[in-house]
Amino acid sequence: MGLTASSGGRFFSTFRQREAMNLINAKYGNEPGLKAYTRVSDQFTPFASLTIPASVSEARYILDGLLNSDVGRRTEEQYADTDGFTDHVFAVTSILVHRFIKRIRALPSKQFYVFVPGTTPSHLKGMVGGKIREGLIASNRPEILRIAATMPAGTIAPRQILRKLASNPRQNDLAVALREVGRVERTLFMMDWALNTDMQRRVQIGLNKGEAHHALKNALRIGRQGEIRDRTV
Repeated sequence: MGLTASSGGRFFSTFRQREAMNLINAKYGNEPGLKAYTRVSDQFTPFASLTIPASVSEARYILDGLLNSDVGRRTEEQYADTDGFTDHVFAVTSILVHRFIKRIRALPSKQFYVFVPGTTPSHLKGMVGGKIREGLIASNRPEILRIAATMPAGTIAPRQILRKLASNPRQNDLAVALREVGRVERTLFMMDWALNTDMQRRVQIGLNKGEAHHALKNALRIGRQGEIRDRTV
């Protein structure tokens, strides 16, 4: 019904020259390149595509497509693969009533965050990463809501706000408080993920649609063989 979407990047190699030299991501080999980062709705419709450097995290770009397009604003569930998240993304998507769902591999290696560590069952204590600093969340609540309201307004791209928050989080109370909100949301999500097989199935179906879109682009690569060539330099 157009209420869910998946997001992911497709790598395209570029020529090894000048500024392209710093666009190398070891995940894709030794050649520099760019990513076409695209959201695909559950109706197989791509929307809000961006060209991003291959060397950056995809997580900060997820909110741009959700908040700055009509299709994205209607999306209730946003799917991403294992690497496409940060605690800040979990926090903001929950505040703005978009459910962010990522595929989790190796769940036992992930960490939970709790309000009262002493009440954690003994067999789960090894998975607890720390205590939620609820006082910090409460004291920064107005600023958290303000920054969340700023993102859909479109004055500043969400990716720029997230990059600024992540640049020096230890000295920024707002960044730390938003991270704490994200840890709460991520912990709740991880528990739901472990128990909800229907959610796991929905995520797999959604990501498969995104992969089908990438496969189509790959099949259509002719002539330049998928390389992005800039002859102006």
